[in-house]
Amino acid sequence: MVRVLLVDDDAKVRAALRIMLEDEGFEVAEAGDGDQALRAIRRQGADVILCDVCMPKRGGLDLLRDLRPEKSGIRVVAMSGGGDYHGTVNLLPLATALGAQAVLHKPCSQHELRAALDRALLARAVEEPREEDDPKPRSCASRSAGCRP
Repeated sequence: MVRVLLVDDDAKVRAALRIMLEDEGFEVAEAGDGDQALRAIRRQGADVILCDVCMPKRGGLDLLRDLRPEKSGIRVVAMSGGGDYHGTVNLLPLATALGAQAVLHKPCSQHELRAALDRALLARAVEEPREEDDPKPRSCASRSAGCRP
């Protein structure tokens, strides 16, 4: 089962998103800010983080910087209810530049939520080579079979 860490400072938003995620078959853990999210990741891990970009304390952009998704392997879907920072900058493209694999505008439908999570999970599958794609054999059971290590 895919484990989603849901990070949002609004408890009502978390409750609504949790219902949608569980309806889609995801295992869900919650955090109210980026600091709680980092502790949850260290304790329990996560396959995907669904994170609001604008939160008090450590926000989603700070969390992205700390996680460095391209190195940690954790997939991130950044979400925002408005995307504005001081009315001038849309933060969702910035979240993508910091490593988020997908973005989501709040409020969202269950279909939009699932599509964003699927994009993030697909990005993970594409980045991780499968063993059967490796042209070199891992072991050689028999030299007579023509196998060379």
